[in-house]
Amino acid sequence: MEINKHITEINRWRGRYGAEVRFIVIHYTAGDGDTARGNAEYFASDYRAASAHFFVDRDSVWQSVELCDSAWHCGDGASRNGCSNLNSVGVELCSKKDPRGEYFIPEETAALGAELVRYLLTLYPGATVCRHYDVTGKVCPMPWVRDESLWKKFLETVREDEMTDEEKKRLRALENRAEELEKKTAALEKAKSELFDQVGVRWAYVDGNMPSWMKPTVKKLVKKGYLRGSDNSYGMSYQLARVLVILDRAGAFDR
Repeated sequence: MEINKHITEINRWRGRYGAEVRFIVIHYTAGDGDTARGNAEYFASDYRAASAHFFVDRDSVWQSVELCDSAWHCGDGASRNGCSNLNSVGVELCSKKDPRGEYFIPEETAALGAELVRYLLTLYPGATVCRHYDVTGKVCPMPWVRDESLWKKFLETVREDEMTDEEKKRLRALENRAEELEKKTAALEKAKSELFDQVGVRWAYVDGNMPSWMKPTVKKLVKKGYLRGSDNSYGMSYQLARVLVILDRAGAFDR
């Protein structure tokens, strides 16, 4: 990955005032087909009261602020997660609009952005990768706030390519195994539900998960000594429970 430079001398603070980089913050430019180079030139040309360290488009990365300096990209006021301009690196991903007028981040841009983030994580191991949204609540990058799955996919791409081929193979095997177990669990739950529907039997009722319609009757019968069990488990069928409740409501146990 090549990092081109067009450093602004205007839209930044020199230095970080002793703060260490602990966050890598992802933004989107809210442009329609803008370029990384164009953004770098824009922020170097005049005072904009904003900036970012890097801009990324489909095929290039441009640096606008030196990493030793603070870009103005996420504010230094109220922060949800402790991130600020002083302790973070700002990465802007160039966006486009679809035919409906909604912003999206092209896959190539996201892939190159992930490569840049992986590089930054070698410089700042342990840094948290987050969205502007996670810092201040601003809906940025909008496409990845609107659809959380796209943000998760980006993070997976960042992490996945840090793995060796053997680690990726093992991860795939674990994911496949987890999927098989989920399917088996779902099948067992379905079979149990069908059994209950067909036979109407539940082998035990425990006070903690007992249906609310049963509790008054069971408590009354236990108090009177008519019903006994162990550890609040009474081992009755669903049909028997219904019969007892009906009898109770008819006053059969009020004597």
